[in-house]
Amino acid sequence: CWTVCLHDTRLGMLHPGHVMRTAHGDPHYYGLCPSSPAARAYVTGMVAEVSERYRPDRIELESPDFMGFDHGYHHEKDGLGLLAEDRFLLGVCFCDHCRARGAAAGLPAEDARRQAAALLDAAFARELPAPQVAGFPEQGIDAFAPWPELQAWLRWRTEPVTSLLHEIRAAAHPDTRVLLIDAEGSWWGGVDTAAAAEAVDGFLHCAYFTAQDRIAPLMAETRATLGPKKTLI
Repeated sequence: CWTVCLHDTRLGMLHPGHVMRTAHGDPHYYGLCPSSPAARAYVTGMVAEVSERYRPDRIELESPDFMGFDHGYHHEKDGLGLLAEDRFLLGVCFCDHCRARGAAAGLPAEDARRQAAALLDAAFARELPAPQVAGFPEQGIDAFAPWPELQAWLRWRTEPVTSLLHEIRAAAHPDTRVLLIDAEGSWWGGVDTAAAAEAVDGFLHCAYFTAQDRIAPLMAETRATLGPKKTLI
C-alpha cells in the first residue's frame, strides 16, 4: 500500500494555517508542514485507519517531510535564474508551527528566519546568478557555517520529520510494516536517514535522479544504515 502524507494542495488551500511558509511568510500550499499538530494528526490517523481497516503487509510513505520549493504550485516556472542554495532556502519552513516547535527546543527561530530572508533578498536583487553559500550543495548544511543561527535551524528541522515517522509507526497496526519512500539527497527535505532508519521498518529507495553507476554503492550504503533485518526495496 502506498500513501501520500503531507503533499496535498487541496488540504493546503483549505487550511493555509498548516502549510509550509518561507522566510518571508509566503505559503507553499502544496505542502502541509510536519510541525503542524493538525497535519501530524491527519497523517498518523490516515495510516492508522488504512492499516487497521485493510491490514496491508506494508504501507509506503511518500512526502512525510518538508516538500521544498522545487515541486512548485502546479509546477510553475520561477523565471529568476535561481541557484541551488536559493531553491533550498525557499523550501525551508518558518511557519508558526515550526517557529513554536523550534523555540521550544531552544532554537533562535527569528534570528534564523532573518538570516534566511537576507540571503534570499540578496539573491532576488542580483542581476545575474551569483552564489553566496560557498560549497553548497556539496557540503550540505555544513556550508551554512557563516550563518550559525540559520545552520542550527537547518540541523534542527530533521526533528519534526523523524518524530512524525515515529508517531506514524506507533499508530500503524503492528502487522503492517511502515516503509519510508526515500531518495538520495533527502536531507534537502529534512530527512535524517540514520534517524529515519530507526523510526520505520525499512526504505523504498527511489533512484529517479541517481546516476546508474551510483545506484549499487548507494544501495550498499543504505543497507548498512538500515541494518540486515529491515526491508530495502
